[in-house]
Amino acid sequence: MATLYPHHPRIRRSAVATLAITAIIDVYEPPHDGSRITPSKPAPFVKQLVKTFNWRHLHRKDDLLLNYRNVWRIYFRRVFGRVRYFQTKSPSRSHKGLYFQTRHSSPDEIAIGRQKRKKSSSTIPIGPDYRTIEKVTTIDQAGSPRIIYTTKNLHARYHGSIDQSDVVNKEIIYNFVGVVNKTLSQKNCGRRGVGTDGDIVVGFSNAAFFRNMTKKLGRFGYNIPKFEIMLAKHIIAHGLTVDLGRCEGTINPNEPSINQRARFGFGRIQKAIHGINMDLDGTPAPGANVKDFLNMPQDLQDQLVLIFEASTLFTRTWLKDSFTNSFRNEQCAGTLNNAMGYPTSSSLFEYFDIVVTRNTILKKHCDAKNDHREGYNICTVYSYYTTIDDKEVKVSIIMTSRSTVGSAVDNCFEKLL
Repeated sequence: MATLYPHHPRIRRSAVATLAITAIIDVYEPPHDGSRITPSKPAPFVKQLVKTFNWRHLHRKDDLLLNYRNVWRIYFRRVFGRVRYFQTKSPSRSHKGLYFQTRHSSPDEIAIGRQKRKKSSSTIPIGPDYRTIEKVTTIDQAGSPRIIYTTKNLHARYHGSIDQSDVVNKEIIYNFVGVVNKTLSQKNCGRRGVGTDGDIVVGFSNAAFFRNMTKKLGRFGYNIPKFEIMLAKHIIAHGLTVDLGRCEGTINPNEPSINQRARFGFGRIQKAIHGINMDLDGTPAPGANVKDFLNMPQDLQDQLVLIFEASTLFTRTWLKDSFTNSFRNEQCAGTLNNAMGYPTSSSLFEYFDIVVTRNTILKKHCDAKNDHREGYNICTVYSYYTTIDDKEVKVSIIMTSRSTVGSAVDNCFEKLL
């Protein structure tokens, strides 16, 4: 790259400074917590960024190196003018990003062909357990009010939330410690609006999924924004449980948190909940609890089922090996759909968790109850931001399969054999 600037050392340095400032403009977003930005205090990632540009472009003996403080001052003046500091006017209390970490497999895991469920030694995106991390995928949701994503093996893959303003900082750290990483955002996913990284697929607000949802909801007189507000208001008003297992801490300790959820689907084996059982030729099977769903207004139920069906299609389109067992689909997902009052629904998920959060942190964790069986080791999430009473909240509609259901189906097949 240095050969692109065969000029006077000052000209070479000026050209590289332009590249560095452009990079800062592309990736830096002012903090959402109301803290001020000053020309004399560079953002944490700038020092490493400038160091990287020096190493790549200014390694000749006579080159003049960039100074990260000067680069930051030029950036600040170009973006914010000559003001002494810049302070955000509408601080956000919702995280704008998610990360998924794949561990290195240990020898015994390689022998059995899949990763075991292990707790992380750290609840932050990168901590003392970074040596166990093989790869990281980050979803940057900034600029996209809603996304749909599907991924495999959340029973073995660490994941959590991250503030969008900290995404670039983490990328620098991952690069420094040698961890392969990729960020999927609306900016780098093109006009199609879909980004992929291995078995992680993300559809942003300009993806075909949302255009199709607009048409489907429109046939019944609904639209996506109204549905999203209706669902969030219902969970806030009627959600009786909180997500203590995953959510921890606050973004702003001086403001209360919102952390409420509604859950419905299959539970534990041999535990009949609310009298709903699954018949698998006499094999002990899990019960299904659909109380939270049935407590919703009818029009909200109708819209949610449309979301479940579209998400099933999205999953099967992008993960070709998903939902491959027709017996399991008919007996298990069919039983749940019937219990919910939609016996003809094409939804093939076995468990739903709808979570509304604000001013809370989703720590690094694994989802232990997700199934690990091929074709059912998937989780699909419709995630969006909406405003309730002038406060932005994040809503996650989590759709997945259950290991208890998979075990019951395996036991049934063993009896038949």
